Amino acid sequence: MPLSEGSYLPPAAFVLSHVLGIAGVLYWRSRSGADERDRVQKKTFTKWVNKHLMKVRKHINDLYEDLRDGHNLISLLEVLSGVKLPREKGRMRFHRLQNVQIALDFLKQRQVKLVNIRNDDITDGNPKLTLGLIWTIILHFQVRARASRTEGHAGRAEGASPRPDCSWDVAPLWSP
Repeated sequence: MPLSEGSYLPPAAFVLSHVLGIAGVLYWRSRSGADERDRVQKKTFTKWVNKHLMKVRKHINDLYEDLRDGHNLISLLEVLSGVKLPREKGRMRFHRLQNVQIALDFLKQRQVKLVNIRNDDITDGNPKLTLGLIWTIILHFQVRARASRTEGHAGRAEGASPRPDCSWDVAPLWSP
């Protein structure tokens, strides 16, 4: 196995380079699958947010960018909860951080568990934590609300469908 004139690659190093090459390919394949999942989640969550923001004539194009100042996040929570929230009017980083903090505090007051999500994560446009925040909001305001409504159907007539309402208005994560 000549590398260049007069030098040879030892057999162990040759095998190791191939193993690392295969591991690199496997890592790249698993990473590209994760990237595709993130892309689909971003698209799905953006559609869900826009469905609710349209009620107040607002629209977002990029989930990570358009939630950074906190205004759209506050508007989303106002639509979902029916509660008017305060907001900072300025455009400086401090105002953006404060608006996101208002939204996070509102969620905490409603006993929504936010694990490792800080205002600067959303203001900085962190993709993973922004997706996590929106998923948490969907779980709290959409899925749990529907689940509590279906619990009220416990005394329904015999022969009725055991699953009265399964349309959660959240597209499955595997749809394009």
